[in-house]
Amino acid sequence: MKCLADPLILEKAGREERLIITCDLDFADLLALSARTLPSVILIRLQDQTPGSVIPRLVQVLSECHEALTNGAIVTIEETRYRLRRLPIEPSPH
Repeated sequence: MKCLADPLILEKAGREERLIITCDLDFADLLALSARTLPSVILIRLQDQTPGSVIPRLVQVLSECHEALTNGAIVTIEETRYRLRRLPIEPSPH
């Protein structure tokens, strides 16, 4: 199995119109800094990362955020909520 660096995974997922589901903060950070609109990323930030905990939350987010994920977004799944940020992420004014 060939391992790709995170930036190459982002590039490939965008080109193939795929969604990245990860626990790795680097993907969301790279995507935010790149000013890209795709691929979308779902970032799982749950303490209990067993399938019984993750899958119901993931199904909820996929259902409720389908349009945003199709158009480009980062969704962070937390214990009691999820946070959706549409892409591209604009830099904050200083």
